[in-house]
Formats: sequence, C-alpha cells, structure tokens
Amino acid sequence: MAGTATVLTQSTSWWSTFITSIIVRLFARGRKGMLSTGAFPHDATQAIPKSLSDKFGVEVTRYDFGSHPPSIATHLTEWTPLHLRRSRIPTSETKRTVFYLHGGAYQNALTPVHWNFVARLANDLNADIVVQTYTMIPYGGVHDVIPNLVEVFRAVHAQAKTHGHEVIVAGDSAGGGLSVALTLALHQATAPLPDQLVLIAPWLDLTASHPDIERYAKLDPWLKLETAHRLGPYWATGPLPMDQFLLESNSPPKARTDAHLEAMQHPLASPLFAPDFAFLAKAGTRVTLITGTHDMLYLDSETFVDRLKKAGVEFTFIRGPRCVHVYPILVGAPLPSLLFRESEGGLRLLLDSVRRYTRT
Repeated sequence: MAGTATVLTQSTSWWSTFITSIIVRLFARGRKGMLSTGAFPHDATQAIPKSLSDKFGVEVTRYDFGSHPPSIATHLTEWTPLHLRRSRIPTSETKRTVFYLHGGAYQNALTPVHWNFVARLANDLNADIVVQTYTMIPYGGVHDVIPNLVEVFRAVHAQAKTHGHEVIVAGDSAGGGLSVALTLALHQATAPLPDQLVLIAPWLDLTASHPDIERYAKLDPWLKLETAHRLGPYWATGPLPMDQFLLESNSPPKARTDAHLEAMQHPLASPLFAPDFAFLAKAGTRVTLITGTHDMLYLDSETFVDRLKKAGVEFTFIRGPRCVHVYPILVGAPLPSLLFRESEGGLRLLLDSVRRYTRT
C-alpha cells in the first residue's frame, strides 16, 4: 500500500531570502572549515559554544551505551558519540533519541551552528541528541565509515528502545546523504531501522550529474560545483595519504575517470543510485526532507522523493523558494533572527512533520 506523500511549499519573503543569500555568499568566501587531524572521528567538543548550556538548558557528555555496547574492536573511544540532553527536564519526559550526522562536504568538522541547531531539536522535540562524528577526507571514505556507523547505531537504537524512545536518524548536507546510506547499510545488515529519517538538503549524488545542476549551481550562493567534483571521488574511494591529498588539492583538477564514476555510483556513496527504497516502507520509516530551491543539490532531492513515492514510503517534502543550502540549521547562526526568518519557518515545518509522524 502506498504511503502518504505530502509536499509543502514554504511561504518566503523575497527581500529576506535575498539578504540571506548575500550574507551566506560573504560567509562562504571567508569561511575556513576545521579539517580532520587524523584517521578517526574528530573531537566535536571543540566546537561547543560556551553559551550552549545556559542558553538551551542542555549538557553534553559521552554517550553511555549501558548494556548495549557496540562491537567495534578498535577506536572505540573515538567512535563513542556525544550525548546532548536537556539538564532541566526529567529524563522521563524525553520521548525521542535523534542520531545526528553533521554536514561539511565530508571534509569539514562539526561547527557551533550545528550545536545550536541540535540543542533546538532537543528542546523542541523532547529529545536526546546523539551527535556522531566520523572519519573525514582524506583519512576516511564511505566504505570505512559506514561499518562503524552501523555498529554504533545498533547500540544506540537498542539503548534508546529500552527507554521507550522513538529513534530518528537525521543529518544535513553530506550528513543527510550519509544518513540515507546508513539506512541502506542497516537494511543490508538486517539491523533495526530508524522510526524516522530527517534530511536537511542532503547530498545524495556524488557524481553531481543531474542535467540541470549547472543552472541551479548559478543560483547557489554557498556550494560550488567544482568542489563537489573534487571531493566526491575522495569520499567514494578513500582513504588517501595526506601528502598525496595535499599535492592533488594544490594541482589543477584531474578529469574524473570511469573508475571514479563507478565508485561514486555505489549506493552507499550516492544513495540516489540505490535500486529501491521499498525497504523503508516495509519498516515503516517515515521521511521528512527539507531543502531550499537556491541550492545546487535541490534537484537531487526532487528525484529522491519521486523514488520514495514510487516505493510507497510515507514522506513529507518541504521546499523553501529562494532559500539557500541547509537553511533551517541557520537558526543556530550568531546573527539577528530577522535575517534568517525563513530558517525559523522552515524549522517549524520540519518539527511539525516529525511530531505528526510520531507513533505512540
């Protein structure tokens, strides 16, 4: 039986989206992300804003797996996620566990904006947030990262269910693509799937091969097509020695080979190439996807929800006209909220969808 397909177009302001686009363009020019320092998940505590606890009433600790430790033989400490919970609320009131995977083109570390955003999720969804980092380019690639994510998620899922929680996998941009890849891998491993999947402008196709992507890339003030072309092969085929990566990064870009394209078309690297998503419908996993239309990745989201509809998956697709990449997480940016009012509106629609899909 076909699942319910809901498509929402957010009401947006031309002048507000225009100003936001200018700010994001300036930000993107001056931004230098924190890169990985080794072949292990980075320490996301470095990015926690000092005001996070006072502002949101939360605390961050290492996740306690309780009686469900993951079966990872090596780097267990590095792969233990961080646990953000509301410190002023009784734990009995918590209804959900959100397993969150951050974006950053598989190269840049989690930021204070991410922390502010997940703190909002914790408060607005009555949720524990499990923040999972992962090995990034050039030290890691999808086929190294996914097996560890599967084992950690198994443990988090088991622990959450002992508390009667709904379990949600969520991610933005690259983390959104990785979230879908994780569900594919969980299905292949006959492991429990999440109750919900929440995707914020996911990067679903490393090949960036949609015939109209160049037109949308011109509208995007943040993402660059050449960056996707450069980093996609590394994530699909990594890891790579750092000296070789730096040498190639400082050289003129090479043409992508057939081997690169084949690697990038693997469903775990580019979930858009998965043969079918009916397993999500069978498991009862509901999907919420939100994206702006001035986002280079927008077209792939449209293709993805078409695939979900054909597979009978229950989903809500929220699109923000003229909104930029990952615009809902900009509620965590240290700028006047008036400039990002579409971000607040998009977040409200996302939260409404998650609450609507919650089954008690």
